[in-house]
Amino acid sequence: RQTYPIVGFINGGFELDDDLDSVPDGWAVTVGANITFSRETDADEVATGSYSAKFVSTNAAAEGYLLSESFLPVTAGRTLELAWNFKVSDATFKALVEVVWYDSAQASIDTVTAYSSTSGNPTADYESRQATLTIPSTAAYAKLKLWGKDGLHAVTGTIWWDDVTMVEKENFGDPILLLHQAKRPNGQMAIIAGTEERLYRYRSAGDGLYVDEEGGGPYVEDGYVATDYVLEDTDTEYVEAD
Repeated sequence: RQTYPIVGFINGGFELDDDLDSVPDGWAVTVGANITFSRETDADEVATGSYSAKFVSTNAAAEGYLLSESFLPVTAGRTLELAWNFKVSDATFKALVEVVWYDSAQASIDTVTAYSSTSGNPTADYESRQATLTIPSTAAYAKLKLWGKDGLHAVTGTIWWDDVTMVEKENFGDPILLLHQAKRPNGQMAIIAGTEERLYRYRSAGDGLYVDEEGGGPYVEDGYVATDYVLEDTDTEYVEAD
C-alpha cells in the first residue's frame, strides 16, 4: 500500500529543542503535581539517537502527557499507522497512546485509544509497539498523545518514549471474504477471490494478491495482472471446482 508521511509531524525521537526550553520541539508537555518530565540523555535510557522522553510520577491521581503541537492533516478513510519504542520502571505501569481527531475547523471531535497496556510492559530494554486506526469520515486533523501518567491508574513510576513514527496508508477495496478454485464451462481453471458483490480472477492459483475495487491493478506487488469481474455485469460463467 502507498505510504504518506503526516505533514507537520516532527521530532518523534525528541532530539530537537532549538529554543532550549527543555521541551522537545513539536510537542507540548502537561504535568500534574509530583510528575516531572525531561529529555533523557543517559545511554541506557535512550533507544536510539541521543534523547528520549521521560516521565517520573509519584502521585497516583495526577496526570502527565506529551501532545503533538501541530494540527496534523489526515485523510478520512485512510489508515493511520503508529509505531514507537518504550519502557517502564514497573511492568504494570500503564502505557497509553491516544489520538485526538479534529474536524476541518480544528474543533476536537473525538479522542481514541491507539494502545493501552497495564501488564507485561518492558522494564529492562526498550521494545517496539505498533497500532493502526482508521481515520474517521469527519476527521481532517489529528494530534498524538503520549501519556506519562494516567491519573485513573494507581501505579506510579517512570516511563520512557522514543522513536515515535506516524504515517498514513491507503485502503484498497473490500476485504477478501471468498477465495476458492473454480472452472469455466470450457474446463479452464481459475482462482476466484472477492466479496459477495465483487470477484477477482487470477492468472496464477498460487498468487494470493488481489486488486482494488476500482480494478486499478495489483494490490501489493507490481507487474501482476488480474481481471476484475462484477457479478451483476459479467456474463462469464464460473462453477466451483471439484
